[in-house]
Amino acid sequence: MKKYTDSDYAVNKKAKGIVYRFADMTVDITLDDYLSENPGKCEFDFAKPINILSDRDYYELQKS
Repeated sequence: MKKYTDSDYAVNKKAKGIVYRFADMTVDITLDDYLSENPGKCEFDFAKPINILSDRDYYELQKS
């Protein structure tokens, strides 16, 4: 059985950024990365809606 702390959900929940996990690597998008790629956005755009959606998506994936 996979440890909870190694699950995609746990990795995403503990990260300060937005986490994308692939078969061969994990990418953590930080606030600085996000703002440099999206100059019209602010910290709120990153922290609330996107990170909440990301957490929810990982949670739903783990439930199934």
